[in-house]
Amino acid sequence: MAALQNANSEAAPVEPAPAPPTPYSAPARTGWQPVAAQPVSPQPVAPQSATQPATPHSVAPQPIVPQTVDTQPVSPQLVVRQSISQRPRVAQPIQQPVAQPIQQPVAQPIQQPVQPLPLYTRPATPEAAPQWPVGPAASGTAWHPVAAPQPVAQQPVAFQQPGAYQQPVAYHQPIEPPPAFGGTGYSHYQYEAPEPKKRRPWIGILVTLGLFALVGIVGVTAFSGVRDWFSHTFSVAEVPDFDGPGDEPVLVTIPSGASGTMMGELLYEAGVVASTEAFRHAFQANPRANSIQAGTYELQKHMNAAQAVQAMLDNGTITFRLVIPEGFTKSQVFARIEAVTGITQEEIDAALADPAALGLPEVAQGNPEGWLFPATYQIQPGQDATSILRTLIARTRQELMNQGADPEQWETILNKAALVEREVRDPADRPKVARAIQNRLDRGMALQIDAAVAYGLGISGTQLTLAHLADASNPFNTYQHLGLPPTPIANPGGAAIAAVLNPAEGNYIFWVTINLATGETVFTDTYADHQRYVAQLREWQAANPGFGQQSDTGANQTD
Repeated sequence: MAALQNANSEAAPVEPAPAPPTPYSAPARTGWQPVAAQPVSPQPVAPQSATQPATPHSVAPQPIVPQTVDTQPVSPQLVVRQSISQRPRVAQPIQQPVAQPIQQPVAQPIQQPVQPLPLYTRPATPEAAPQWPVGPAASGTAWHPVAAPQPVAQQPVAFQQPGAYQQPVAYHQPIEPPPAFGGTGYSHYQYEAPEPKKRRPWIGILVTLGLFALVGIVGVTAFSGVRDWFSHTFSVAEVPDFDGPGDEPVLVTIPSGASGTMMGELLYEAGVVASTEAFRHAFQANPRANSIQAGTYELQKHMNAAQAVQAMLDNGTITFRLVIPEGFTKSQVFARIEAVTGITQEEIDAALADPAALGLPEVAQGNPEGWLFPATYQIQPGQDATSILRTLIARTRQELMNQGADPEQWETILNKAALVEREVRDPADRPKVARAIQNRLDRGMALQIDAAVAYGLGISGTQLTLAHLADASNPFNTYQHLGLPPTPIANPGGAAIAAVLNPAEGNYIFWVTINLATGETVFTDTYADHQRYVAQLREWQAANPGFGQQSDTGANQTD
């Protein structure tokens, strides 16, 4: 240190460089401490040894701008480092060879984006800085906001001659915190009033319209209720009405979609109520009146209107439940219709005289056998034979279309399905019987189905004898005639139709029911096996004489 001081005393005095306006803080990694800006007397500086590394001058942080700088050799230099305890310090220049100027491009202005957040810069004077804290600052410094973000042009940096003081650029520099706050510092932020929200007038318009609509609905509803109450209270006494519960039974049919007024007109015409207005008032007074369904009602003549409404609600409509089982013949269907509805056989025959009115296809040749679909039907009182038969035939047509049957094959499909329906009892056997029938038809074999022979004779299958099977005069004798019967022998259901359209796979050509009580049926493709199963049937018939002496069920043992 003594040598260094002697060297400094021998150096020529140099004019001191102007001091920076305000102190600043060096980056944390250099270990520098901020000092107050004071004039310093020039002191001689000894020439620095070439082996001693130079200490960089204290320079304020510069804005980062990409520059292209020509690298020039710089001689080592020595800067006296100030002790932390000493406040004023100025590094003296060292005698160095004159360095060549470094060509640097002129710095372009920095375009600051306009943001709602405040920017911070150093005030021109300490008095210009705000004296109120808003929040704590980081690292012992305080920041002051500027009024508005403005683009700041960077000044070109001139080459500093050796020994000259390098002035830091005062651009967004930290400053000393005000002494009044103990050196901790606070951050001062500029308050900006929030922008007023834009008003949306259409929201108020919609709310107003909604309120008007709500008030209108409530007003109309209230007016309607008051009007009905006045009408019922002051007008019902002037409307003629019967007093009693009624006397003579009568049937009244209410069509679909009928209003209370229309119902009153129908009941007035039937003599049930004294006036249409009396029934309308009673209908409006009963909260359950809207649940009255279309149909036929059994009422009494000379009824009180309120009692008539209540009777329609309590008793319900009158319908006839017509059930047609699968495999019924047309004669059985006609008998069931007569038993349920009271329609006579003469009325049915008169309806059959006009097949077109029934919707019967031409391929049926006027014969409804096979076209009366088995199902459960609700028949309204007053329906005639034509209406009922048309309903059953339309149901069969719909089933064929639903299963994708070819319209040109409808009659043939029903013919095969009727044989399947009458031959087996177990639904699982229907596709097998359909396959066996088709295999026999493909091979040119007689079907030999007992149910067809019995249908042609008009008797039960349990009444067949060998003489019946040998009778060739019966056109339905499938032992004596090849191919299908002339017409269907029954009315098949949807499952039998599906079995014909989708028969099972196999080479079956024989089948026989070996247990007439359970309907157990076996299938085979050889004559020997079929004979063995027929023998089992004979044994069962001998043990159960009450089931009759049926020759065979299915293909016969003789070809």
